[in-house]
Amino acid sequence: MDAQARTLSLLESMCATMPALKAVGVECVALSPDEVLLVAPLERNQNDKATAFAGSLNGLGLLAGRTLPPRPPFAHAPTAPR
Repeated sequence: MDAQARTLSLLESMCATMPALKAVGVECVALSPDEVLLVAPLERNQNDKATAFAGSLNGLGLLAGRTLPPRPPFAHAPTAPR
């Protein structure tokens, strides 16, 4: 199983076992070693102000971060000028 298949499997497993993520209706539309794009329908995640619930956005952010491979801190940060 390659890295992308493992990541998709992890996403499916997390959504199946975490009721809050299942309720959000998350879908992975793009996945690479450097990027993950998750979407969720606004209708299911809307508050009384017609914007997304903070909890739904937080859950998507946590899930997106969990799917990316671990990296050393600042591995891709530009070098500070001296």
